[in-house]
Amino acid sequence: AIEKATDGSQSSEDWALIMKICDYVGTREESAKEALKIIRKRLHLNPNQHGWRTIGYTL
Repeated sequence: AIEKATDGSQSSEDWALIMKICDYVGTREESAKEALKIIRKRLHLNPNQHGWRTIGYTL
């Protein structure tokens, strides 16, 4: 879900999906750790390959 929410090919933010991710992260400590791992990975993407929009949506 995080990958979809931060996909730079989207024309705008999907707030329903973002809120679903927030709810998931708040359920368990393991969920938060998993989400953080995915977010860190997304922030280290090459902007020339994946686009700045992907990184912007991740932030």
